[in-house]
Amino acid sequence: MSDTRTQRHMAILRYIPQQPRYTTTIELKKRLLTDGFEVSMRMLQRDIEALCCQYAINCDDSVRPHRWFRLRGVSYASLEMTPSTALAINMLREHSHHLLPSQVHDNLQGFFAQATHKLETTPENPLYNWPSRIASLPSGFQLGQASINEQVMQTVEQALIHQKTLVIDYRPRPPRYSKQYQINPLGLVARGHVYYLVATLRDSGEYRHFVLHRVLSAELTSQQSSSPDDFDLSAYLEKGSMSFPKKEVITLELKVAYIEGYHLLETPLSPEQEVTYPDSHHFIIRAEVNYTEELKWWLMSISDISQVLGPIDLRNELADSLKKAAQQYQ
Repeated sequence: MSDTRTQRHMAILRYIPQQPRYTTTIELKKRLLTDGFEVSMRMLQRDIEALCCQYAINCDDSVRPHRWFRLRGVSYASLEMTPSTALAINMLREHSHHLLPSQVHDNLQGFFAQATHKLETTPENPLYNWPSRIASLPSGFQLGQASINEQVMQTVEQALIHQKTLVIDYRPRPPRYSKQYQINPLGLVARGHVYYLVATLRDSGEYRHFVLHRVLSAELTSQQSSSPDDFDLSAYLEKGSMSFPKKEVITLELKVAYIEGYHLLETPLSPEQEVTYPDSHHFIIRAEVNYTEELKWWLMSISDISQVLGPIDLRNELADSLKKAAQQYQ
């Protein structure tokens, strides 16, 4: 590409606005002439068609003259996207909806489209095949996604962004009935397909976790929300607060069948776990872990290849649950 053509293309890119604004080939031709580029309408059309193959530029051809625009979220500064940047954005797109407010995610659709387009138009680049060579699968059995009221989600996001209190109508598990709460929203946590709103009650300051798909309605107030002075969402999760805590930390002693439970030697329960080998068919793990309902559920799922030696309270609790489970099949 000659220097003149390159400069002309860069000028065209500058003059094509972002959606919902637009321009026409007639307007572009006038602007280019002002910049000293004398081009015919046919040449300009070829230039735009060439640029559409490389950049996230779209056309509304339902009207005359045709309207040209950059997809929403694609700024002029981002037009020169490298293949490596496009790959990173393309791979992150799948997970970004868990972490970004819905409006922000919607505004990035053009940016995501540009990244996909960039990879599709550079098949000679070594990175081209990477998305088809890597995949991510959730561990364990996964339930389907619950339906979340879109208006509720947007209101919760606005409350978190602007740090405002919420009034919500919440429907708990049966047989309890729906109830209204005034809350200080502190954070939104995605666990698989389920979203939890971490909050404190406005009147008592008590921590609560509200399952978002059980929120029937949410109203944003003008009151500033109040957050505990020592609250940090990452630290809160690190303590196991979202894992149905029973106690703080316990020292778990678990006897495991060597062959069937070998993966526990590769994926430890904790970084400092100790392993001993009482015989050739078993090993014993000793590790400090958070004592939660989820720990109990996991231990029950491997109860056919393991035995809890301690603490004794946990051992007895598991034994009772397994007896009840066995009775279901008698």
